[in-house]
Amino acid sequence: LKDRIEPDWQAAKTHFDRAIDLAGERFAGRLTWYEFNRAICSIKLDANFAIGKPSDAARRKAISQDLRIAQGGLGDLRDILEQPWNVDVRKWLQLNGISNLG
Repeated sequence: LKDRIEPDWQAAKTHFDRAIDLAGERFAGRLTWYEFNRAICSIKLDANFAIGKPSDAARRKAISQDLRIAQGGLGDLRDILEQPWNVDVRKWLQLNGISNLG
């Protein structure tokens, strides 16, 4: 859903939410690609991001938390974020004044 030519961001996010919920505490912090991809979906669904404005506090907190979890499991996100397909994540971090997820 997320990687389609015409992505369905909401449906993809809903599925990532469900998968993370089903995994529960037993797998907390170990589904790092799920959190990373959920963050991408959340960014794409953010109306503020679409118009070049910072996210509201609740959305910024949720996306930042997913990215922190991803960083914890994937290591240094810099290499991942440098990939061309992650340009929106880089823009979102810059727009929201986040230079360090740690």
